[in-house]
Amino acid sequence: MSDREKLFKSHILDNLAKRLEKLESITQYDDGDEKEAGALIHALSDLEDSFHKLLFELFPRLAESNIEGDELEGQLFDIGDEIRHIYYHLKDPKFFRTYLGE
Repeated sequence: MSDREKLFKSHILDNLAKRLEKLESITQYDDGDEKEAGALIHALSDLEDSFHKLLFELFPRLAESNIEGDELEGQLFDIGDEIRHIYYHLKDPKFFRTYLGE
């Protein structure tokens, strides 16, 4: 992760978690000590990091006209890995999973 200003700073995530914990649409997915609000907070924080990496590191590198061959292919694999990470965080929280119809 680069030295950028995060949108989801810890105090913002703490506040958001408290608000999420008040929503029945979120708490219905709680399972004992496993709180859905926590799963969502973790997912949102990691999604922010992944989107930033795609937009400001991986896509610009792919757009460079001097990368070819194995280096270009490697860049595509790096993008694929980040997209797989995004996909995981869209499917991990039960709320998102249900929203996506899975």
